[in-house]
Amino acid sequence: MRKCVLQMLFIVAAFLVFPGCSDDEDNVDWEKVVKVAVATPSQVYFERTANQPDTVIIDVAFSVPVPENINFEVRLGANNQVDADSISLSHEHFTIEKGGRSFEMTCRVEAGAVPVGIQNLRIDFVSSHPEVGTIQLEIPVEKEGPNTIVHVDGLNWVVDFDQQVWQEVEIDGKVIGGLFQTAVAIGSAPAVKRIHFDNYGQDIMGKQEGDLIYVLPLEEGIEIGESSDWAFNASYSSENWMYMPVLYSEDYTDWLGKTAYVGMRIVTDIPGIPFKYYWFKFTVSDDAVFTLTEYAYDKEGKSLKTGQTESENK
Repeated sequence: MRKCVLQMLFIVAAFLVFPGCSDDEDNVDWEKVVKVAVATPSQVYFERTANQPDTVIIDVAFSVPVPENINFEVRLGANNQVDADSISLSHEHFTIEKGGRSFEMTCRVEAGAVPVGIQNLRIDFVSSHPEVGTIQLEIPVEKEGPNTIVHVDGLNWVVDFDQQVWQEVEIDGKVIGGLFQTAVAIGSAPAVKRIHFDNYGQDIMGKQEGDLIYVLPLEEGIEIGESSDWAFNASYSSENWMYMPVLYSEDYTDWLGKTAYVGMRIVTDIPGIPFKYYWFKFTVSDDAVFTLTEYAYDKEGKSLKTGQTESENK
């Protein structure tokens, strides 16, 4: 779910009235005023990474005292593709009185109000003065936020049911596990040939049956996060290394002939990030040759979906 809020707190909407205007309305060059009357935001944007609403203070400021009362109606621009019920303006009407310079109001935007792809949120100030007309304020929408997902592809890490091999799985220079074909007894499960994803006792998305954990082949778009169904084998240790999750055996063939994903989470020692969530993509032949082709994880410990390679705020 992509979420948008107003993060910065100040906009200056400058309606310029040139010096030389007098109290006499007949001497005001309204055509010149209207030509230069523009509203420009100052370092204000929607930040897609935040998930709470926020409020922008809009200070409508003239460069000189206005020569007469100027009334405005405030409304969202007609070209906005936004949820109008999620955007609240503190004033629908206001007046800058004769001799005054400014008026302050607020605009509150709820998270998720602005769809992805919208480049500007437009607010129109519609003057009741026949010579002033409508002045537009366009608040830029951040086109893309930082991508916190690390994606590595082009891999060719292979394990074969017919060969007893160990294929290390290395991420950022650290071996986090390996693909392993072997035939060992696992608790009460007999010693039969299996392909394992040895993840050093970390949590994996799978189903547990007795002393065995079977790794689930996940389709694209499956959420990997805190609320996922995690399985781990409490019996795993450096001495009891054989308690490894199972990718394939003659009794477990759910992966055959598929391209699918493994979901995993790994404990970190980073303050505030207890886990990092990972997906691993496998292509599997009909004769149980498993090839790990790519993986991804969010470096800030956020959840992600299988196959996702860019943050949702992008």
